[in-house]
Amino acid sequence: MTRNAPAAETVFEVLGDESTRRVFARLDTPLSAQDVSDESGIPLSTVYRALDRLEEADLAERKIVIRDDGNRVFRFVRATDELAVSAGGGDLELDAGLEETAVDARAAHSAAGASD
Repeated sequence: MTRNAPAAETVFEVLGDESTRRVFARLDTPLSAQDVSDESGIPLSTVYRALDRLEEADLAERKIVIRDDGNRVFRFVRATDELAVSAGGGDLELDAGLEETAVDARAAHSAAGASD
């Protein structure tokens, strides 16, 4: 099942911020906000703001994973691995390649690593 792509203007606005782009680039596998911060050196508060913006723009998804100790952890994953912009007829169109199966597959992959 294919999801609707976000508006090109929204993507440009959200990814216009360098920190948000860096966070987006890290989300090829599901990661917690703390993992993103640790791996990128971006302050945790900035990571959370970037994740909120990416979620609102439908560029990232939050998954809840229950760890072996019963605690839950939020993991974030990109909703797409490909963004393509085309210009035609005076409008910009965005093809984000949003396939739910790809997102679900990455989320399932993270469940195995959720016990950290």
